[in-house]
Amino acid sequence: MSSEHRDPIFDTLDQLAGLADGDVAGDRMPDIRRRVRATRRKRMAGVGVAAAAVVAAGLGLSQLLPEAAEIDPAPPVGDLGQNVTITAEAPYSDQLRIQVAVEGRSTAYTGADGESVAAGPLSLEVVVDGEVVDESPAAEVSCEPGGEVSTYSVTYPESSRRSVVAPVSGPGKHVVEVRAPYCADGELVDEVTRTTVTSRVGEPVVQAESVADVDGDGRPDTVQVVSPAVGEQGDWILVAQLADGAILSEPLPDTSEWGLPEPRDLDGDGTAEIVVIGGGGESWSAAIYQVDGAGLRLVPTLNESGQDEPLAYGVSEGTPQNVTFQIQLIDEGFMSFRFLDAAPTRPAAVDVRRWVLADGTLTLQDATEPGCVDADFQLTFGAC
Repeated sequence: MSSEHRDPIFDTLDQLAGLADGDVAGDRMPDIRRRVRATRRKRMAGVGVAAAAVVAAGLGLSQLLPEAAEIDPAPPVGDLGQNVTITAEAPYSDQLRIQVAVEGRSTAYTGADGESVAAGPLSLEVVVDGEVVDESPAAEVSCEPGGEVSTYSVTYPESSRRSVVAPVSGPGKHVVEVRAPYCADGELVDEVTRTTVTSRVGEPVVQAESVADVDGDGRPDTVQVVSPAVGEQGDWILVAQLADGAILSEPLPDTSEWGLPEPRDLDGDGTAEIVVIGGGGESWSAAIYQVDGAGLRLVPTLNESGQDEPLAYGVSEGTPQNVTFQIQLIDEGFMSFRFLDAAPTRPAAVDVRRWVLADGTLTLQDATEPGCVDADFQLTFGAC
């Protein structure tokens, strides 16, 4: 099959067994300049303060995520001090998800113009197995004696729906370290808080990954197909890690394996739909998902009479090829086609029926158009 005319289905099926590399996801934590504009409209250091949200919800970060790690608090200076809590989990054998909570009482910084800049972590750095996986830069401030004392509560990332996603080498123990220096009346205290997380064999495996804007906010999101560990039973899972940090998931319909072609805009609204493809050869099926609020919605597939019409086909060996409609995903979207001859020689003429996505439903059209399937099984419109 030529590289210029490969069917996306064949590309997907060729890659079903490939293991996608992890990638650090989630927005960078806002640096200290953000709070300067919010308070004194001057530059300041640290991450965004989230105390009001935490108090209003009545929940600490450790209540929002499982298995809060033991903390190694920095030593207090007088009545000043800071606690850093790392919450980390290993959802897969090759990936960690991390959140950080910082609570403290410390003194304000001094800005370059000599004015006071509110207290809080000067910056924040997350390190996994000796490698920096996320950090926020520090602003141009200094830690001077006599600064105003205040209490703060910071989460990183700022939303409890977000996590720092860190790839790791594989199953085993992984050390997570966090540095969040703060000002203690002229002394910049820069202690390291650390915990160890164990990822295990037998955890799910990322089988395929694509990047596209699937929620319509104009930012790229990461979509993954995740399988059970080798030799274990369970559902294949579709996972969408959105740019705002939300992680959505949905079990895929029962089949042997699922592949993930590039998400594509099937209804022309500017937002890509998520397409998964399973099977191959004489049996083939597909499913389409859209981000719908806080979840993933399976798009229903109907015919023009309003009856269920599976986005799938099966062809038995020896069956005349002018009997059963097959399905192919091309640049224009999903198409069903049927050869005109019972035993065609490619390139061969076909009748084509379009699948049209509108109002959240994919509908197979009754009308047919002429098409051609070439020697590489690539479908095009028009005569051969």
